[in-house]
Amino acid sequence: MTNFRLSCEDQNTSCRCQGKSVLINSLNFSCYVHVCQVVYRLYNAVFLWQAIKRGYMRLQALFQSRVLTQRFVNTRNLVCRFQRYARGHIARKRARNRHRSIVKIQAGFRKILAQRQVRRMKLEV
Repeated sequence: MTNFRLSCEDQNTSCRCQGKSVLINSLNFSCYVHVCQVVYRLYNAVFLWQAIKRGYMRLQALFQSRVLTQRFVNTRNLVCRFQRYARGHIARKRARNRHRSIVKIQAGFRKILAQRQVRRMKLEV
């Protein structure tokens, strides 16, 4: 058995040890009961404190997970919006380049047709 000292002076109860620090091996019965009550109350208080602490930690973890989830959702939405605008810009740029290419091809083809028509008109005259 481990020897340790307990004092009864913190409690407002009558005890034969009369507030003296006593060695637990040499306790009489009423003082032993009082010490057991003190130890149990201490154990119960520590147990309740740990339960409160665990609950607080669970609440804090839940809050942090909600914050991180919301931050992730906001970031993902921001990235999706940016990608949507970027893809639209790239698609419009490609369409503009295609249109310019088509216009250049058509202009070159019309130029060739116009040159042929001018040659025919010169031959007819």
